[in-house]
Amino acid sequence: MPSAGTWQRYASCEDGLRQGLLPMLRTWRDMGTQPYAVVLDMDDTVVRTNEETEREEPVPWLDALLDALNHDGRDENMSVVIVTARPLGQEQDTIEQFRAVTGWDIPIAQVLCREEGARDADELKDAAQFKYDGRCWADKVHAPVAATVGDQWWDVCCPTEEAENADSDLFDDDHTYVRTDRNLCTCVKLGTC
Repeated sequence: MPSAGTWQRYASCEDGLRQGLLPMLRTWRDMGTQPYAVVLDMDDTVVRTNEETEREEPVPWLDALLDALNHDGRDENMSVVIVTARPLGQEQDTIEQFRAVTGWDIPIAQVLCREEGARDADELKDAAQFKYDGRCWADKVHAPVAATVGDQWWDVCCPTEEAENADSDLFDDDHTYVRTDRNLCTCVKLGTC
């Protein structure tokens, strides 16, 4: 398990999810009756577009993600919040797609969509802020955020840290990185596993 505040690198998405995320979610479950939230990105975290067929399909590491979220049986204290750059109005479609791809009929506490998709540098900064604001909102409205999982740095970091990590030679997109902070919030930045 990664030490507090230190990014631990894993060779695969599956390893990062099973060795980094799963133990921390078990810790939250074992703390008892306190509710907690898991914030997920949707595209390229739960589903991705097959470039050959141009159809949406589950990501290859979906089983590892579901194993981590299930952590030895569904925890009634855990709520799932999806924060996605999909346009407003796709909230219900996102829930239905999540359930169809995962086979999981769990309650989704909230889906937060953006007004616009991110396309240029300024909009990417806006996307980072939107994702960060969405996680903060989930923490205040639903429950303490125990974990956040995404395929981009902005899915899991505050905007200033996201820029530092993206420009750092210490990190690459081929690996998965997991960090747990002093509040027991685990961040999982998935690689191109």
